[in-house]
Amino acid sequence: MPNIISVSLRSRFKLITFLIVISLPCLLLAAESARIAWAAHLGKSSQIAEMKRAVSLDPVNPDLHFRLGTAEVYDLENPGLPQGIQQLLLASQLSPRETRYWEALASACEFEGDQKCAGRAIEKSLALSPMAPRIHWEAANYYLWANQQEQAFGEFRRLLELDPGYAAAAFRSALGAAGDPKVVYRALLKTDSRPQLKLAYVNFLASQGREDVALQFWKELVAGKPRLSFSAADVYLEHLIAGRNYDKALSVWNDMESLGLIRQSDQSYGLVFNGGFEYPPMNAGFDWRYQQAPYVAINFQGHEPFEGKHCLQLSFSDVENHQEEPVYEIVPVNPEQTYVLTAEVRSNNIVSGSGPQIRVIDPECRECLNASSGEIVGTTPWHEVRLTFRTGPHTTAVRISVWRARSLGYPTEILGTLWLDQVTLKPTATAFSAAAGERRSF
Repeated sequence: MPNIISVSLRSRFKLITFLIVISLPCLLLAAESARIAWAAHLGKSSQIAEMKRAVSLDPVNPDLHFRLGTAEVYDLENPGLPQGIQQLLLASQLSPRETRYWEALASACEFEGDQKCAGRAIEKSLALSPMAPRIHWEAANYYLWANQQEQAFGEFRRLLELDPGYAAAAFRSALGAAGDPKVVYRALLKTDSRPQLKLAYVNFLASQGREDVALQFWKELVAGKPRLSFSAADVYLEHLIAGRNYDKALSVWNDMESLGLIRQSDQSYGLVFNGGFEYPPMNAGFDWRYQQAPYVAINFQGHEPFEGKHCLQLSFSDVENHQEEPVYEIVPVNPEQTYVLTAEVRSNNIVSGSGPQIRVIDPECRECLNASSGEIVGTTPWHEVRLTFRTGPHTTAVRISVWRARSLGYPTEILGTLWLDQVTLKPTATAFSAAAGERRSF
């Protein structure tokens, strides 16, 4: 006879009650999770109304107050500064160790013009993140806005200690407030031991058109015999050359030589630097510059030089008839002065209706000075090319180059090889003594 299990009604009631009791927390937890999840979903919306619903669903979530406050402050159509500030303040109170909440509150209060509120928020941000450069940047600009220049400059100094990458921005803000480059230098850099930062200030001033004061700080920097790289100093030098400030550029070039950033010049080439191509050109400053092109192969270690170990070798393979200037050098000179340029050249099987030439021009006024040798074609042994020219009343530099004009006759292409060595530029003998007194030669 089968066993029959019977459960009384009273036992069944107890079981149901037990199940309800143990399930209720789970149900409540699930409901709470759903509420929070839905609030988080609404909080990601770009609509302020949705964000407000999110805050009402989860009022203790600081990030939701932060999102809503930011949206209200910067709503372009209907900005709500007071409401936004209140939301940001709530976010900061709910999570007082979250720096970004205090940052946002400081910006909003500053935007509202509430100096006291912004100041408190900035101080909180600095206390929470003293090693974060962006906080010091924001603090410095707050103090400038609050007309507290000394505190602002203190924050700029700390900012530059932490991250020199802010240099240009810090210099621009500080100079805009102080107006005097010397005041900025004394406040931010006078006691700083990093020459790279002082050089960055020199570059900044030069970029702002304050050439004279930039050169003054450069000279002060050089006097301390700093350890600099050529590439770092070349930024300032190239700025001067590009701006046609050749006198200042030559002074900086000579300073770089005294610091050992460039080689000592060989006086036998007169004003031309590296006239024998004995060293690889730096492609900068007053050394040889070159422009790589697919139809001209440039070799600064050409074989069988006229003298020394190296010479310049140019191999032409241009069938499209370009105008070419593959190699050139900028040379500072004196105005209204007669000079003699000499160079040793040879060629091998150069075929063209327009052969390469040695050319000298005034880079600022080609109509004022444009002298060139005869075209070099065919095969020739080493021989001297000589040019005599006179600079104009405003000429302060010349451009010496290997140049080839487009051919107007047959053959239009250019093929073959040219060698160049022992390039010199000197004042004529009658004016050499006077010129030497006026300008230092390389």
